[in-house]
Amino acid sequence: MPRPVTLPRSEVHELTSRHAEADYQIWVASPTQNPRLPPREAYPVLYVTDADIWFNTAAEMTRLMHNLFGLLPPILVVGIAYGVEDPMLQGEIRNRDLTPTSDASFEAMGRRMNPDWKPALPEGRRMGRAAEFLAFLEDEVMPFVAERYPVEGKGTLFGCSLGGLFTLYALLSNPGSFDHYIAGSPSIWWDNAVLFDLEEKMASRTKDVDATLFMGVGALEEGAGIPGVDMFRFVTNMREMASRLEGRAYPSLRMTTQVFDDEGHTSVPPVVLTRGLRTAFR
Repeated sequence: MPRPVTLPRSEVHELTSRHAEADYQIWVASPTQNPRLPPREAYPVLYVTDADIWFNTAAEMTRLMHNLFGLLPPILVVGIAYGVEDPMLQGEIRNRDLTPTSDASFEAMGRRMNPDWKPALPEGRRMGRAAEFLAFLEDEVMPFVAERYPVEGKGTLFGCSLGGLFTLYALLSNPGSFDHYIAGSPSIWWDNAVLFDLEEKMASRTKDVDATLFMGVGALEEGAGIPGVDMFRFVTNMREMASRLEGRAYPSLRMTTQVFDDEGHTSVPPVVLTRGLRTAFR
């Protein structure tokens, strides 16, 4: 019987969240050391949402970019995974955890696309739990990691699509949660663009945001005539969010945005991740 391929220098931890009231797997990939560079006693951490999709990519790219040319420091990669293989159930859980509010139009769209869909999660627990998920990261995951691994700083948060929505939500809700935020194709359209309301609320309560923010989208995510993509206005919404944040003139906010030519919704995330990390650690 052939054995499954595993990622070297990686571990899986089981964690039950009191905030999110759910079970998770915490996937951790330790960095490899570039022999030409002095060893470090502690590592910056990259927290990856949608780890079931992006964890292996993040682990191997951060290792390669450190080991070959020293483009990045050695980075500890921590992924938040769900421990389920059913893609439909994964989708329900990520909808629950990564969205700040409920969006009835989104669920209605899903039912039109899949009339036979029978949700596994109960009514009222399928969307809008981003606050609980962020509390889980801040109060449970980050201390858990710090107790077991040599880490420095508050870390970098990375997410794409709904993960990008959550990444911006974390920045706008509690900008001190992480040092760096990397949002790929953020779903700013969610619930009538509720993130713009959250941006106004942050501006009303704070005069400065000390963080690095990288936002990136693919040029093919708007205006390219791709069904199911144009309607979400990924490019326009990202530029509008950037314009609003720039207008606040936060002294310590270091923001970079980029539209990547010839990239679409499923091809742009690795590019956003690597460019975002280079921006954060340059």
